[in-house]
Amino acid sequence: MPPTNRSPRRVSLLFALVLVAAITGCVSRRDTTDPATIRVGTIASFETPNDLIARGSQFNHTIVRQLFGQLLREVPEYSAERPIPMEPELASSWSFSEDGLQLVFELRDDVVWSDGTPLTADDVVFSHQAQTSPQIGWMFAAVKEDITSVEALGPHSVRYTFARRSASQLLDANEGVVLPRHAWSVLPFEQWRARPDWFLDNLVTSGPFLLDGWERQQRLVLRRNPGYFEPGLPRSERVLFRFVPDESSLFTQFVAGEVDMIYGIRPGDVPRLRQEPGVELVDYPNRQYTFISWNLERPWFDDPRARRALVHAVDRQAIVDTLWFGYATVSDSPVVSWFWAHNDALEVPRHDPAAARRLLDEAGWRDSDGDGVRERDGVDFRFELTTNPGNETRWDAMQLIQAQLAEVGVRAELRQIEFNTLNAQNLAHDYDATVVAFAMDTSLDLSYAFSSDAIDNGYNFGSYRNAEVDRLLEENASYTDLAQMLPNLLRIQEILNQDQPVLFLWEPRSFVATRNGLTDVEPNLLNEFFNLAEWSKQE
Repeated sequence: MPPTNRSPRRVSLLFALVLVAAITGCVSRRDTTDPATIRVGTIASFETPNDLIARGSQFNHTIVRQLFGQLLREVPEYSAERPIPMEPELASSWSFSEDGLQLVFELRDDVVWSDGTPLTADDVVFSHQAQTSPQIGWMFAAVKEDITSVEALGPHSVRYTFARRSASQLLDANEGVVLPRHAWSVLPFEQWRARPDWFLDNLVTSGPFLLDGWERQQRLVLRRNPGYFEPGLPRSERVLFRFVPDESSLFTQFVAGEVDMIYGIRPGDVPRLRQEPGVELVDYPNRQYTFISWNLERPWFDDPRARRALVHAVDRQAIVDTLWFGYATVSDSPVVSWFWAHNDALEVPRHDPAAARRLLDEAGWRDSDGDGVRERDGVDFRFELTTNPGNETRWDAMQLIQAQLAEVGVRAELRQIEFNTLNAQNLAHDYDATVVAFAMDTSLDLSYAFSSDAIDNGYNFGSYRNAEVDRLLEENASYTDLAQMLPNLLRIQEILNQDQPVLFLWEPRSFVATRNGLTDVEPNLLNEFFNLAEWSKQE
């Protein structure tokens, strides 16, 4: 039996940062021009404060996490000795039973919702019911599949019971924010998706910030929650997110001093920002890897020799050097290269056009008619390579890839497709090849994109199937310690390197830039806004 898609939330989907908001809000402009207001520029867009009905964008979840708390807070201190680093948040402590099948959280007794109602174990139970409700259809409900029950043992004690032990039990229980039972249980689950605006009208939150207003595709304002349980936080009264259409506009607004912080900075803009007076630049590793997903059901990609030829044809190092100015590395695995579980012994195919031509010949792709395009069985090696608008570096890379493939007789026709349409096509396997990016799952469950089960229940866009990979993923799902998974993870990476179901392109370093007295900004591989509550602005 193939493994299930266990942990897609921690794999944040990164086709694009641009989403179209599904519901309309209005924003108060009060204090948004106050010098003390922190102004953030972003090419993202907000969708809904209810993460269970959102479409899975990283930015939407970022905002939701400022509004709602989780039981625990994952921190970026990963190692083989501490593979799942967690700190208390709404829960003050947690413990497993001797058999490892029960997990009890003790909640803080000083947390209140924004309307003054205490946050209790009943809210945790209600949140689990919503997360697992088929009427809501949370797109990440699979992470809860091994949890058989969630029970309130008292006002501030809650017990999770599992069907089996696994290395991801703590992560799975913690996944998703805690929702207000007293406020949101009045709306039946079957109406949640049909009435997204209801949650704006009945918004009750527990996080460091309150939603002060939202104007779709224009701006979103967060206001300090005076009832937040952490003393002295947040340090800023307001944070304004200004939505801009593209990276060029974002850069222009920052240089003009119209925003105090930007992230997702294009590598070509880094040298100029280093010369800007008063600008602070922070660079850091992240979990993202960008790749081309081949649709293995298409004739061009059904032979691993042809796929390996395409790896040889693309000069990934030249792309990194030309477009990333040294601020990225060539990717070779869904486990990013700096992480403790990466297979450093992989013999990755290097740029070698002669080898590419030889492998294409062996796979039956030859230019028999001399038109410069290879063919097999009357089919030209000509396919559509898609991505979403808004990412200029990715689009530039695709043009370089197009030229490099043409040198070995392969034609890629480039196309940009609106995000939601592209997402639907990829999930339906209705595409030839597409350039996307994922953020690595910190639970190291690779089934989200590489198990055969994930073809219909996950992000295995290209319909990749490998029996040994399925077996190893299923075996890993039975382990109770992530360190036990390492031998299988190393082997899975070897198999992916042999099969080449996707063409790994690059792992970027990330940059944020600040100015206008903004301090204490500490982005990390989990999120640019990891410590937003600690940011402050000196006038």
